[in-house]
Amino acid sequence: MHKDQIALSKAIESGDTDLVYTVLLRLKESMTQGDFLMSIRSMPISYSLFLQYCRQQNPKLLEDLYYQEDNFIEEGNCKVMRSFDDERLDDRTETLNQAIKCYQKGRHDFVIKQTEDQIKLLKYQRRLEEEFNRPYMDLSLHQTIYRLTVENNFKVSEQLRKEFKVPDRRYWWIKIQALAEAGEWVELDKFSRNKKPPVGMEAFVEVCAKHHNVNEAMKYMSEVSPEQKVRCLVKVGNKKAAADTAFENRNEEELNFVLSKCGHSDRQLVESIKSMKQQLGLKR
Repeated sequence: MHKDQIALSKAIESGDTDLVYTVLLRLKESMTQGDFLMSIRSMPISYSLFLQYCRQQNPKLLEDLYYQEDNFIEEGNCKVMRSFDDERLDDRTETLNQAIKCYQKGRHDFVIKQTEDQIKLLKYQRRLEEEFNRPYMDLSLHQTIYRLTVENNFKVSEQLRKEFKVPDRRYWWIKIQALAEAGEWVELDKFSRNKKPPVGMEAFVEVCAKHHNVNEAMKYMSEVSPEQKVRCLVKVGNKKAAADTAFENRNEEELNFVLSKCGHSDRQLVESIKSMKQQLGLKR
């Protein structure tokens, strides 16, 4: 065995990763690529470390290695990562189409669909940039819908939702958060009345509270589900009403939840909650 290969075996036995890398790189420089790869493939640890090195320092070589091994999925993944370096949309879609061919060889239908959707989204984003003269490229689908909603492009965001078949629950969450960020309280109210919210009315309370609009949050409170009402009242800062509601519900867990949210300035409320628990015959 060549002395460098012996050194590699000794380095692996030592458990010193840095030493293994040093020997690997020395081997790589002193041997042809074919001989080098052949010599380290028989050593899983060294081969794994070399792949990790390529992933960080030489992605093209990593892609070539996966090609040689007929590892179609990983080869496709490399092409997807490489596509981010392409500045022109045509070049990028071409690289992604190459990735799709790899996934097809690997019969990975889910990833094929995801990559096809990514190409479609990139083209859609380019059209949006041309139409609105604003940056959209490289946003995720959800980020794109979110930004369009914040910018009051409601019809376009709805078209995008339909085009990519975004699930209702996910779309509602994106839209209500975007409307709240934009301060579109009237639109948020309209949206809440569109149909029964798949996210529950507590989601509307939450986004209003997040943006410090308690008055808007309280508009939805009457429609919040009973099991969420105490938590929603706490979110809007009305711990007294939350405690009263928990007491009316005769719910020890809810009373303890409100109690856990009380601070030094809530001493009077703390005593009141303790009294409520006593009245209900509950123990601390």
